[in-house]
Amino acid sequence: PLGICESDYIVGEICRVSLHYAATEEIYTELLELDPYLKKGWSLMAAVQNYKGDFEKSIASADFALAIDPDDTDALLAKAHSYYAMQEYDKGIPIFEKYINATGDHSQSIYIGLKHLFDDEVDKGYEHLLKAKNYCLLNVDNKHVTPMLMYEIANAFIVCKHFNDANQMIDVCQLHGMPWQDCDILRATIDLELGNYENARIVFDRIISNVDEDDKVELLTNVAIRMVSYELFDDAIPI
Repeated sequence: PLGICESDYIVGEICRVSLHYAATEEIYTELLELDPYLKKGWSLMAAVQNYKGDFEKSIASADFALAIDPDDTDALLAKAHSYYAMQEYDKGIPIFEKYINATGDHSQSIYIGLKHLFDDEVDKGYEHLLKAKNYCLLNVDNKHVTPMLMYEIANAFIVCKHFNDANQMIDVCQLHGMPWQDCDILRATIDLELGNYENARIVFDRIISNVDEDDKVELLTNVAIRMVSYELFDDAIPI
């Protein structure tokens, strides 16, 4: 039979995978009180706190994990994401680089690429986005290669106007579970970038007419923002 730590750990993992982050944090807190040196305990706590938006707590938990095991790459990744979310890029980017060098997981190169795009260093940004794309295409079973990550990579390719790369990532992220409406928003954005406004309107109309009630506000807001950003005010107003 499982001991209390092992059984609670399994319950915590079930909650984490099910996106019940508050329950997960509560379970990990109890586990770490019983065993402060629980393997991966602090790094898992750091990841959950990052998902919850408790970035400073996440960094502190990651530091505990790294004090126990300096090679804990999950802790490195949680810490990098927390600094990145706080826009402390000078701290987050070197940790992403350390994580990538340790694991070879270039899916996280997207964040280095995005920082270069923020700084108008498009060529450097594109170089890192390509690394992320190529890694994702070959490692779709990696736990960090999620449909949302691939969606973000596709969106970044649109920003730097590499539309063939963007379309490739859009197709793959839809194949792996991203809702078609979200993917079509990116396809329509490419049409807008290329000046194919009528094609974009047709795609947006299809999205609007087939939107689920649960996703209605978020999707329609996304559509309206993209129309306004391309000065299609008459199309955006009815939304």
